[in-house]
Amino acid sequence: MISSHLSGVIIVGIVFFTGLIIAVASILSDHKLKAEKIKADAMVKAEEIKAKNQLEIEKLILQDQNKINIQNIKKEDSVLEDTNKAKNKLSN
Repeated sequence: MISSHLSGVIIVGIVFFTGLIIAVASILSDHKLKAEKIKADAMVKAEEIKAKNQLEIEKLILQDQNKINIQNIKKEDSVLEDTNKAKNKLSN
């Protein structure tokens, strides 16, 4: 039979290791939670940057379209002006 002293040591050892396991599990859980938070924050930041870049691209596209529209209007005005000049020459 196991002496009472030995059984007391075994019980203290079991309690100690159980506490140690709980403490390590808690630390690992906190670490995992922090890692997930960092990952989520990085994903949010990446989405913000992506949205900002998309807006900038759309802004640049609109600016280019406006430049093209202005150029086309100038060309049309020039053609119309040339047409009017030609009509005036024929009329005179």
